[in-house]
Formats: sequence, structure tokens, C-alpha cells
Amino acid sequence: MTRPFSTLSVAGAVPFALMALFTLGACSSSSTDPIVCDASARAGITVTIKDAETMAPLAANARGVVRDGAYVDSLTLTGPDSRAAAYERAGTYSVEVRLTGYQNFNTSGVRVTVGTCHVNAQVVSAVLLKVRS
Repeated sequence: MTRPFSTLSVAGAVPFALMALFTLGACSSSSTDPIVCDASARAGITVTIKDAETMAPLAANARGVVRDGAYVDSLTLTGPDSRAAAYERAGTYSVEVRLTGYQNFNTSGVRVTVGTCHVNAQVVSAVLLKVRS
């Protein structure tokens, strides 16, 4: 079952020169200061995983993967309600989450883009429905 999700995007075309100036201004105090990036790795996709009825976190026992063509990465636990994957990797992903006793969650078209220092990450909300017997 595919569930919709929301992402933010820039509407309209912005000339490259203006985008570069905006980026420099956002990352440093003046346009002559160098951009300083940290060495941390950022997840391209974070998936919050919750029970549809109670909104209780389910990430601890859930499993899942992200796929972009031949690339496959397992979602790793990052918090009580979240798992993440695709560290510092741009691409267009499908996301699958599974948990025994719940319907599988699948979505596609999750677009992670290259940023100035790190990828522009996406958050996907997986609200899982219990399987009724």
C-alpha cells in the first residue's frame, strides 16, 4: 500500500548566480568568508514510524529499506520513532517499512538532493495499520 508524504520544494527557477549568493549568505557572515562544513554524515532519508491508532512509536521493532536503482540501504534505528538511511547520498528513492502484525508501508519518489555541505534530507512519515484477523 502506498501512502502519500509531503516534501518541501523550491517553486520556480532561480538563476544559478543568485542561488550561489543566497547559499553563501546563509552559511557565513559575509560573502568573503569561506563556507565551513562539518565532517558528520547526514541521513538522506529519515522515516518516522508510528502506530496508526495510538501514534505510539514503532521504530525499535520495525525493519525497512530504501532503494534507488541498484542501490539498497537498510533503515537503521536513530530514535524511538525513527530509522534512517542513504547517508550523504542523493537520489530518488522508494521506501519500504515492515513490522510483524502491521500492514507493510511503501512509498516512492522520495527525492534527496545535493546540498552545500550535506544532502538535503527528506522525512517520510510511516503510519502503520494493524493487520486485522
